[in-house]
Amino acid sequence: APALNKVYGLNLRASGPAQLDVVLPARNQPWSVLADLDLRVENLLLDNQKLGVKKALLKVLEVPTFEIKVGVEVDATGLEPRDFALILGGRSRIEAKGRIDFETGFDLLAQGKIDLADIGPLAEKEIRGAGTFDAHVHGPISRVFIDFDLDLKKSAYLGLALGYLKGRITFDE
Repeated sequence: APALNKVYGLNLRASGPAQLDVVLPARNQPWSVLADLDLRVENLLLDNQKLGVKKALLKVLEVPTFEIKVGVEVDATGLEPRDFALILGGRSRIEAKGRIDFETGFDLLAQGKIDLADIGPLAEKEIRGAGTFDAHVHGPISRVFIDFDLDLKKSAYLGLALGYLKGRITFDE
């Protein structure tokens, strides 16, 4: 159940078409899976809960509805998205590319336009602002960093009207 520990605090409902092409291993040919996904995800909730640990619930991230359109290639060495698009609430669109290597970890780049109202509360606090978004997800699977570069207008968080906000926020798991 080690894998369950990593995703225990993630709840969602996803629906939509998925096409899988599986290449089975043969002489001098490794296995691989090609997947094309066009999913609608509803009620995404990321919380602080851990399997077997009792603590007060903190909803870290709540996203009411979004769509994921992506082709993914998976093999024994890693996972690589192709033509990744994340569409949130009709106002936000993020595109990404890169790779998740099972040995060395994450190296993903994302960019796009975002309206934070499409995301919902962050750590149970309202968040607002609209503008451009860049992110770099990097590091080994055991210690992932996410660098967010934001350029937002009319931003607000924790009851503070921040107005124009530009800068980098780094999430260090």
